[in-house]
Amino acid sequence: STLDRSSAASDVYKRQNLLRFHNQASGSPLLDGLPRTANATGIESGECLFLPKRVVDDLLDKDPAFTRHIVQLLCEILRRNNDVLGGFAFHGLDARLARVILDLATAHGVTKADNVHLIRKFSQTDLGQMLGVTREAVNKKLRELEKRDMITRRDGRLVIKDADGLKQLLADAIKN
Repeated sequence: STLDRSSAASDVYKRQNLLRFHNQASGSPLLDGLPRTANATGIESGECLFLPKRVVDDLLDKDPAFTRHIVQLLCEILRRNNDVLGGFAFHGLDARLARVILDLATAHGVTKADNVHLIRKFSQTDLGQMLGVTREAVNKKLRELEKRDMITRRDGRLVIKDADGLKQLLADAIKN
């Protein structure tokens, strides 16, 4: 077996998380054999397992649960990409920034005293790259969100003070 199999459940978990990371980090070369379309940079130390394409092809052929999971991951990626493209086409920077902040809060946030503190620093340049805008544009919108008492910045980290307000900002943008 290519993967360390300590138990069937552990094996499925390892496969799912490996491919979730791989698809988010670098496109789908494991599935189509084409060159990667993106790079990834780790935000903390970790381990990375390399699986040759032939191994993934073999898993797809022999493991229906694995194949179904890959299809589900691809659907998640398509939905997310549709949301992002729709945001660029139909929503202003306010709504797109609100969505990114809420997504970061889900992935990197810790709740303390009714606020959500991001445990990782995201620079204005990082946010700008996520949104396809300049650092200056992000700075202006962050200051507006601070004035509205939805967020604050502490030690270079975002603190979400009003997640419901950010959600409403996003919902209002979707309605219009």
